[in-house]
Amino acid sequence: MWLAIGVGLNLLLIHAIFFLDRYSGEPSSVRRSLSSLRSRQTRHPARHNHGANWSRHILAFPGFGPIVWRQLINALRGHDRVIVIWMIIAAIAAPFIAASVSLDKVGMQLGIGFFVATYILPKALNLDFRNDLNMMEIYKALPVPPWQICAGQIVVVALAASLIELTAISGIFLAANGVSAWWLGVAALFILTFNLVFFALDNLVFLLFPSPAVPVGRVDFEFIGRTIAEYFAKATVMIAVVAASTAVGLKLLVETDQGIVPSVFLAWLILFVSGLALLGLGGLAFRRFDVSKITA
Repeated sequence: MWLAIGVGLNLLLIHAIFFLDRYSGEPSSVRRSLSSLRSRQTRHPARHNHGANWSRHILAFPGFGPIVWRQLINALRGHDRVIVIWMIIAAIAAPFIAASVSLDKVGMQLGIGFFVATYILPKALNLDFRNDLNMMEIYKALPVPPWQICAGQIVVVALAASLIELTAISGIFLAANGVSAWWLGVAALFILTFNLVFFALDNLVFLLFPSPAVPVGRVDFEFIGRTIAEYFAKATVMIAVVAASTAVGLKLLVETDQGIVPSVFLAWLILFVSGLALLGLGGLAFRRFDVSKITA
């Protein structure tokens, strides 16, 4: 049975590769050229009205809105396939994760999930300052508060990561027995706030210590050492923030008789305030960021 599942998944992936190959590289450029040629021959220019309603609502927020809109377009144009593939992987893996969950291994499973959410997934979603160094001079010249620029860079990537993680969480909750929808809503709320805190911290570290996204040579020991040090520093801060919010929520739950809702709200509030504080620090780091010293 497992052999049949493995062979089926590989055949499905091979079919997806051939299917997606038609929409990438030279075939897509040829298709666009033919489309423009037909529009010239018929003298009817192509009209693109994609996202008109979205832009109307998002651009209503001055300063913050246009940056969010730009990152959203970057996500739809350059990272849409990455997000879809990650969502498919999360949906496929969710039932297997739910079947293997056990109390004696819950610490290891949470550790693996934490590592995927804070290291592997952010490497695939470059929708913030890490992929926008060529726009730094323009951002510096904008009459917009630095914290709004930092927030605009973080919102889209945090939502994209949350969408992928919520796909896995929803699959686990659906595959598990006896789990209510209320806990799924609580998990969604905490996942959104967790990603807000993490990507605010990630961009803060990047603005303070800008570094190339890929190694310079085959064996770049400086890049490897910097990556390990940055990850452990960010992981320590994230664990401290999550532990503090959880401890305060549990203390309120144990020492009072107000029920679980105030405890959950207090834990979420501490996490959310931490994210806002990191956004403010990110704005200060952006203000002191020297464009002339960007590491290429």
